[in-house]
Amino acid sequence: MLSPGVHHAIHDRNFADLMKAEKAVLVVGRTDCANCGPYNEEIEQLVRKPHFKSIVFGKLTLDKPGGLELKKSQPWLADLALLPHTVLYRKGKKVDEFAAANAATLVEHIEDFLLN
Repeated sequence: MLSPGVHHAIHDRNFADLMKAEKAVLVVGRTDCANCGPYNEEIEQLVRKPHFKSIVFGKLTLDKPGGLELKKSQPWLADLALLPHTVLYRKGKKVDEFAAANAATLVEHIEDFLLN
């Protein structure tokens, strides 16, 4: 089980656990994505804030072990043109997604779709 307050590395073996979360944020990127590293660093700070304590955060790096396997079982990942790509889930259902690389945009989307 994935717990809130941590920015979990997501792969083919724990994606189902992310989908079981009441509220979840998934950031999809690659190791060669220039904006992904700084964005994930900003998220590392967000996950510690009490305002977001009920949300499970995950980061999926498509070109790391488990990423390619997950891409095969989740074909929508192959269609992503812009990275980082962020997806918000409520009880395993996608409620929002966007391509952006700053925490302020993420906070706006979380407040609109997960904390309302």
